[in-house]
Amino acid sequence: MESIDYRYRYVAAMIAAGMLVGVLWGGLLPAPAQAQDDPRYEVFLGYSYLDAKPDGDVESFGMHGAHLEVFFPVTRRFGPVLDLSGHVGTADAPPNVFQVSEIEISQFAITTGLRTNGFQWNRLRGAVRALVGISRGSVSSDLARDLWVEETAFAAAFGGSIMLDLSDRIALRLIQPNFFLTTFGDDTQLSKRYSAGLVVRITP
Repeated sequence: MESIDYRYRYVAAMIAAGMLVGVLWGGLLPAPAQAQDDPRYEVFLGYSYLDAKPDGDVESFGMHGAHLEVFFPVTRRFGPVLDLSGHVGTADAPPNVFQVSEIEISQFAITTGLRTNGFQWNRLRGAVRALVGISRGSVSSDLARDLWVEETAFAAAFGGSIMLDLSDRIALRLIQPNFFLTTFGDDTQLSKRYSAGLVVRITP
């Protein structure tokens, strides 16, 4: 659908612009001298895929989007995070009076919680996180203007991540798999979210 294609291009452009800024920030600015254990902010921006699982026996479907996470260190290993993600996609429509066979779905979530940096081996680092917040979802169709539903629901994300250090300032988050829970309607949806992208470290 044309509107979904436009959103895909917009998301891809935002991710590319953010990664370019991150590379320039981390590669061109001189890194200040600091102790190895000094805490540093981390900003992650990357691509995200949501394996959305609706209610009941409805099959899961894929949604594409972007993922932003900011880590505020209390120590180098532990601290709160602010997490934002947005996804768009299409799915088969349930039986309806509009005779629409396909619907457009978008979902935006903002969550916060705690992250603990775990193992470190050579240039690889691991972390786990537990987050809670809200999610805003919408369902629409270009073929039926009256078919438009929006709802805000509780959201939570639990999982980990593996990161590869490229330099003192820049790292590549190879994979961040999370269980992503929402409570749209009267049911609970347990989806899976996979993200990967660039991490830039900033000295406070």
